Amino acid sequence: AGFVQQQAEMSFADYLGQAVFEPLGMGATLEGSAGAGVRGSLDDLLRLGRELLDPTVVALEALDEATTVQFPGLGGVIPGIGRYDPNDWGLGLELRDRKPSHWTGNRASERTFGHFGGSGTFLWVDPERRLALAALTNHEFGEWALDAWPRLSDAVIDELASRDKYQTVTSGLAPDAQGRPHAARAVVRDCAPEAVAAGQEANRERGPLARKDPPHAKGPRSADAVHVEIVFVLAVVDE
Repeated sequence: AGFVQQQAEMSFADYLGQAVFEPLGMGATLEGSAGAGVRGSLDDLLRLGRELLDPTVVALEALDEATTVQFPGLGGVIPGIGRYDPNDWGLGLELRDRKPSHWTGNRASERTFGHFGGSGTFLWVDPERRLALAALTNHEFGEWALDAWPRLSDAVIDELASRDKYQTVTSGLAPDAQGRPHAARAVVRDCAPEAVAAGQEANRERGPLARKDPPHAKGPRSADAVHVEIVFVLAVVDE
C-alpha cells in the first residue's frame, strides 16, 4: 500500500476508490488496514468476481502475474487449515492447483484462485469454468467453514453443470461502468439441495440463507447465529 501511495501521490484508500471501486460500480470503502479494512456488500464481491473473470480495469498482464505461482515448490501453512507441500500462491491470491482437501471443494479446476478471511467470508474465481463464488457471513472462520465451504462449492458447481448455459440462475444486477451485460446472480435457495443443506447446517437459526443487505447492516445478532449470504457469478456468452 505504501508503494502505491508513493507512486500515485495519493492515499491508498483514495487510489483504491478511484481506480477500482468507482469504475466497477462498487460501494465498498477502505477503513483502516489495506490488508483487512475493506467494508462492502455481497454485490460488491459479485462485481469484483465478474471483473476477475472478464477484466476491464485490471490489466491482463497484472492478473496473469497475480495468478501465477511466485515460488514454485515452496511449502507452507494456510492459517486455520494446515500445511501444503507445495503451498502455491500468486501475488496476494491463493492458487488452488493440486492441493488436496481444499476449502474450494473438489470440483473447482486447478486454475481456481481466491482468498478467504477471518470474518468467515470468501471469494474464489475459476477461470476454466468461467465461474466465481462468494459468501459473506457474520461468523468468524472456524471448523464449520472447513466443512460447509467445500460442500457448498461442489454443490454449486454440480448444480450449474446440469443447467442449460446457466440461464435459470441469471438475474438483474445492473451493468457496470463498462456497460458489460448483467452478471448472473443467485442465492443459495436456488442451488442444489446439497448447497442448501450446507448453508442450513451452518445456520443455527432458521433465518434466510441469503439477503440483499450485508450481515452487518442488520445490527448485532446472537453470538451463536450464523447467517450466510452467497452469490455466484457466471460469464455471459452471447451465441
